[in-house]
This record gives sequence, C-alpha cells and structure tokens, in this order.
Amino acid sequence: LGYATLMWDLKDIEDSTYEIRAQSKCIPLAGTHSGLSIYNTEPIIFILDRKPPAIYGTQVHLSGSVESILDDEYFIYFSEPLYCKQPFVFDLSVTLSSGNETTQFSHEDGNLHAKCVE
Repeated sequence: LGYATLMWDLKDIEDSTYEIRAQSKCIPLAGTHSGLSIYNTEPIIFILDRKPPAIYGTQVHLSGSVESILDDEYFIYFSEPLYCKQPFVFDLSVTLSSGNETTQFSHEDGNLHAKCVE
C-alpha cells in the first residue's frame, strides 16, 4: 500500500465547481489478473472559489451609546452564502465610530456573536 501527495497549480484554473476523481494505475505482478491494475475513486465535488464574500447592500448607520448598540441584533447580508459551521473559518469584526472615538468588536474576543441564518 502507498500514498502520494500532489500540489496542484491552480493559477490558470477558472473558479467553478468541478468533479474530481483519483485513478491509480499499478504495474501488475507476474501471474496476476491485469484487470485489477487500475482503480478509480468515486467523484467528489470540488469548489474553487478564491473571491471572498462581500457585504451586500449599504452600511448600517447606528445611533445611541455603545452599550445600547451592543444590546441589539443586526443582520448583515453577504453576496454569497458563508460556510457557517463552527469553528468559524471567517473573521468578523465591527467598528463603531463616533467623532474621534473608535471601538472595535470581533467574534474572536467574545464581544460579537455571529449567527448564520438561511
């Protein structure tokens, strides 16, 4: 038994959905059935998507104190669905600005909770 690791150069491949399967070709041993020298895996779906989702729509304008803003729930729409399994594979942060004051919150520091809905 063996294995192989391959690095694929995807720079000239267009972003899209692909079906991929692996095929192994073995050199038959003397006296064995040559029909067993090739094996194909079942195809898997591979999505090549190098463009990250963008916020869809306009900025949300909030008013009030930071505490009152943090108590509310807000919806942010993106240009495509997010992969939303935990642990999250995305970073989410919100910056609140008022005059010269800026406060930033992120889901990593526990001050911002992301909830994905379909």
